[in-house]
Amino acid sequence: MPTRQKIIVLIAFVGFAAGVFAQASEKTVEDLMRVMKMEEQYAKSINIVLDMHTKAMGPNCNPAMIKVIKEFYEESAAWKDLKPSIMKAYADTFSEKEIKELTAFYNTPLGQKVLEKQPELQQRIMQLTVAHVQKSAPKLQQKIMEAMQQQKSPQKNKIDQRFE
Repeated sequence: MPTRQKIIVLIAFVGFAAGVFAQASEKTVEDLMRVMKMEEQYAKSINIVLDMHTKAMGPNCNPAMIKVIKEFYEESAAWKDLKPSIMKAYADTFSEKEIKELTAFYNTPLGQKVLEKQPELQQRIMQLTVAHVQKSAPKLQQKIMEAMQQQKSPQKNKIDQRFE
């Protein structure tokens, strides 16, 4: 998965979809971010992505490479830089009432458990998805090869016809 897609997935991770698009106040969203421990959750998510990068690099990965990747994420996806956009996404997606209800939920023991377990769950889901897609990769490669062959065939026929 390219880095840009990972960042998009990471940003999507911090929110849930809703059908109501009324603007919530900055203070209400800020309260939700605090209760959700969003900065901490975001840092955990960055570490998960970093771990995935290092595992994908395999035995060639060394501490210098890990440092470069970590610095890249610290510069390219810093919480302080993304927080305003994430807050706006919440404010644009949820109404004031819904933000307050989310805040109330995340203040409960179950809400806190969801927050605690969510990064681990997201990582497991991502690993399951990657494993599932990897199993199908040969099938995709075959279909790509067939499509390429089909594209070449009509062109070859046109070229052959010119010389007949």
